[in-house]
Amino acid sequence: NNPVTLSATTCPLCQKQNLCTADHSCWCMTKSVPQELIDKARELGIDQQCICSNCIDDYLKAQKKSP
Repeated sequence: NNPVTLSATTCPLCQKQNLCTADHSCWCMTKSVPQELIDKARELGIDQQCICSNCIDDYLKAQKKSP
């Protein structure tokens, strides 16, 4: 896989704004990112950008719905 280059403010999964401020006051410092989403981003060759809150929430909702 060739790494994909995205802006630091772009979610690697949905390609929308991740609203990360990249500092200790950011929402991403207090929200746990499921390992499955991190692995999915890495499979795409993306390892540094924050996964957005919407992708995390959508993933968690889908996990609650599945048996």
